[in-house]
Amino acid sequence: MPYSPLYTPAMDTVYCFSHMNQENTSLSRNVLVLNRLWQPVHICGVRRALSLLYKDLAHVVFRENGSFATVAFPHWTEMNGNGDALCVRTVSMRIHIPEIILLKNYDRLPLREVKLTRRNVYLRDSNTCQYCGRIFREGDLNLDHVLPRHLGGGTTWTNVVCSCVACNLRKGEKTLDTSGMGLMRPPRKPRWSPFNRIAFRGDAYPSWEHFLSPSAWKVQITVSDGLS
Repeated sequence: MPYSPLYTPAMDTVYCFSHMNQENTSLSRNVLVLNRLWQPVHICGVRRALSLLYKDLAHVVFRENGSFATVAFPHWTEMNGNGDALCVRTVSMRIHIPEIILLKNYDRLPLREVKLTRRNVYLRDSNTCQYCGRIFREGDLNLDHVLPRHLGGGTTWTNVVCSCVACNLRKGEKTLDTSGMGLMRPPRKPRWSPFNRIAFRGDAYPSWEHFLSPSAWKVQITVSDGLS
């Protein structure tokens, strides 16, 4: 950090947050964000989490004697001077990466819907053909309209399912009754959650489990890639 007559350790921190090594694997970690009611609302990167902590917009949530406690950023940097946990380094300090942060003033829940895409249907159905029950690679799967479009079936969460090529060809443009085929389970619209994508990838920390409802682990959402 170049010398400045106004230089303070805080300036050191701000400078290093904006100049952290892009190749630092620690920065690729995810941080669970809770609102002030302790409800999960988002997942952000380490850089964003540290910025919120430094600006005193959030506190670190950590386990202490079997329960969760919070601490402000200055005390967090003092508590984590040593140890083997993942950390980032500034010019003058070593900061352990938080797993969870708590927003001090935000008390809302995001209102969003899961976008209907080919990728998301595959994830909802776990890459499993809903007719024969076998699991396939994405490249060997198709989407099928349970009620064919020419009979008024829409492209909706409750009418589109994952199917293998063989079952797709067998059913064709027929209904379930006329094709003699059945579904593994009725297709439903998944509920959106900010941490579904991370839960699916297995990137969640054990400390997150307390804040994630069981339904959040059943539906996995990823970046949309279009639905054909």
